[in-house]
Amino acid sequence: MLTFAEIVSNLGFVLAIDHCARGCAHCPAFGDRAPVQRAPYPDLAARVAGVAATRRRLGLRPGVGAAGRVVHCWRISDPLDYVTRLPGGDVATCADVAALWRAQLGQGLYVVTNGSEASPMARRALTAFGDAPDLVSQVKLTITHADRSWDSPRYIPDLAWDVAALSRLWGLPSTRAEDPGGRRFRINVKTTPDRLVDIRALVVAVLVRAGLSRATAETACDDHSMVRFKPIYDLGNATGAPSPVAGAVDLSTVGGGRYKPTPETRRGLQYGIRPDGRLFVVDMYAFTEHDLGTAEHPLFWPADVEDADLHADLGVYADA
Repeated sequence: MLTFAEIVSNLGFVLAIDHCARGCAHCPAFGDRAPVQRAPYPDLAARVAGVAATRRRLGLRPGVGAAGRVVHCWRISDPLDYVTRLPGGDVATCADVAALWRAQLGQGLYVVTNGSEASPMARRALTAFGDAPDLVSQVKLTITHADRSWDSPRYIPDLAWDVAALSRLWGLPSTRAEDPGGRRFRINVKTTPDRLVDIRALVVAVLVRAGLSRATAETACDDHSMVRFKPIYDLGNATGAPSPVAGAVDLSTVGGGRYKPTPETRRGLQYGIRPDGRLFVVDMYAFTEHDLGTAEHPLFWPADVEDADLHADLGVYADA
């Protein structure tokens, strides 16, 4: 039986942003032609407040998400790309989303990004994170040769700006439930074995430009809590084809799907709310998702959820 209580108890996503236009070859969003969708900030604020109120009704502890884990504002999008105009004319950024998470959900926002790419609004958000570390539970900056901007002359200086803005977070502990022993800021380097030497040299160049000495930069690259080198997995992409990255780790099963169980950091199934309010479910091990309900009758997060019967069977929508 699927109920709103089940969805809220296992809610892993309240998407401020959906889809991605960055075009990184290693990402499951590669090839996605759908326009980026951003929740209007007032709608997002009301939705997150409704989630928080519903969690209180269910007796769920503040500060924890699905099975005690993070609630994401993104899935395959870059959260720094969240920029919306407010009714009064100002602009909301990812930092404003983080303020919602802290105030309503009792947790810092978990941010995984490929960087600001020199966007003024993205840089404004990163500056806010550096100035107010409690806004975030952890920030991970991804560096990879699969990034569309890899060969750009701006790649190193843009990343160096981001590292400098976030560097003070290296000295703080992560508050993300899945990484209690980590740092508040970490660089994730996604690479294949044949590119490891080149990409390490680039990371050192980024760190030096960000203000570290070369010796300190080399030491940071050997400290997995500061810089972690990780393989690129073949997670497929939006076209249904395998990853275009040569040397990506094959996760395919005998049946042709992909499966990577990680129970220490992910619950198998997590529910989510899209920017337009549609509900969806994600198989976190198989890297698949689908909306709840049908194409003709999708299931939406109710605007009046505070008055909803949280334990009523959602009937035809119980196909997760």
